[in-house]
Amino acid sequence: MRTFGRVVLLVLLAAVGGVVGVVGSFVHDASFEVAGVGAPVGLLLALGLAAAAHLLAGWLLRSRLAVLAPGTGWLVPVLVLSVPRPEGDLVVAAGLSGYVFLLGGSVLIGLGVAMPYADRRRPPVPYDEGSGR
Repeated sequence: MRTFGRVVLLVLLAAVGGVVGVVGSFVHDASFEVAGVGAPVGLLLALGLAAAAHLLAGWLLRSRLAVLAPGTGWLVPVLVLSVPRPEGDLVVAAGLSGYVFLLGGSVLIGLGVAMPYADRRRPPVPYDEGSGR
């Protein structure tokens, strides 16, 4: 039953990654003028959500490979939405924000896999018979 629960959780995390990828694809180009300079609020939001989904997967399952579930869920819709349709429409355009979104999200998947998620509690101190402790 434990394996079934992990599989269900991985499928849910992949779905979360897919939702984050679709939402990020549509909002990554949003920016607001602050003191005459465009602040990439949408790009920061999209990459922040992707990082949160990857870290959540690693922390929930305490596994580096668990990050690949939301990572794959993120990557598939983002790549599909970055390819132009026959009519010429596409969501992730070939501009600076589009490239940063694609590259940044891919790097976040790699960083999520590289992070350690093991239990960080201190190991128990062995009993020393000679000292009486």
